[in-house]
Amino acid sequence: MVAKALYPNVDQVGSVSKMVRSNQLPRGEFSSNELSKGTKIYQVDEYTLLANWDNEQYKLFERKKSS
Repeated sequence: MVAKALYPNVDQVGSVSKMVRSNQLPRGEFSSNELSKGTKIYQVDEYTLLANWDNEQYKLFERKKSS
């Protein structure tokens, strides 16, 4: 978790549109096995996404950089 104050100028790129079972790998864009449907997703850069966790925090997700 990271404080929202650390990322004051991020753009919303979408929201979770489908929640799948916790033991299932999400396959579609904006699907999640962890985040609730409707959770807002923000993009920091090419490799970093933030999910709105609560009023004070984001959950940070980092994509693996391809080599």
